[in-house]
Amino acid sequence: KIQEATNGKDVDPAPIDKGKNIVSTVTIDPPMETVNTPKEQHPTIATENVQEKLQ
Repeated sequence: KIQEATNGKDVDPAPIDKGKNIVSTVTIDPPMETVNTPKEQHPTIATENVQEKLQ
């Protein structure tokens, strides 16, 4: 579909710009997902570290 839209002319420059935009959006989104999904994991890690320090 990308080749059809660009007719094979802007295939090279387009992915570079799209890649930068995708990277920027991806870097913004995953942190939210990683923060939301492993909420159970991070607290356990933090508590384990705290317990180790207390011991």
